[in-house]
Amino acid sequence: MTKEELDNIRKNKHWTVTLEDFYSRYLFVLLPLAIVFIGSIAATSAFRNDVANLKTTSIIILTFGLFLTFFTAKRLYQNQIFESYYIPGLTNDKIEDALKKTNLNNAKFYKLGYFQATTKVSWFSWGELITIIPDNEKLLINSRPTGTAFLFQPITIFKDRKNIKTIISVLTNLNPQ
Repeated sequence: MTKEELDNIRKNKHWTVTLEDFYSRYLFVLLPLAIVFIGSIAATSAFRNDVANLKTTSIIILTFGLFLTFFTAKRLYQNQIFESYYIPGLTNDKIEDALKKTNLNNAKFYKLGYFQATTKVSWFSWGELITIIPDNEKLLINSRPTGTAFLFQPITIFKDRKNIKTIISVLTNLNPQ
C-alpha cells in the first residue's frame, strides 16, 4: 500500500477499485444475475402462455435470484469499505496486543501507519486479509477474502464480519471505560 492509497482510504473509507477487483470479485455477481434473467424469462413465458405451474416456479426462481443478487452485491460492497470505530486511548501497542490475542496469522505493522494480518483457512473462508488503520482514537478496519493463488473467494458468508467484531471486542476489553 502506498502513502496515497492510505490517505485515500482515510479520506473515503474504502479501498480504491482496481481492474483486478472487477475480474476477481465483481464478475461473481453475474451468477445471481443469470438466475434473475432465467427467472424473468420463465415468468414472461408463464404469464404469456398462462401456465400455472410455471408461474409459481418462475416466481420462486426470480425471488431467489433477486435475493442472491442483493446479498452478493451487499457482501461485495462490505468487502470494499472500512468500518470506523472510536476507541479512547487507542495506541499501536494496544492494537498489536489485540492482534496477538485473536490468534491471527502474519500480523504486521507497516511504517506508513497501518496493520495487516491474515486469517487461517476454514470451511467458510479460504483466508481473509484484515487491514487496520489507526487514526488518533479512531480505528478504520476492513476484512476481505484473499483466497490462494489458484482459488479466489470473492465473498464470505459472514466470516469477515466476525473477524472485525472479534478484534473490536478485544480492543474494547483492553480499553475499559
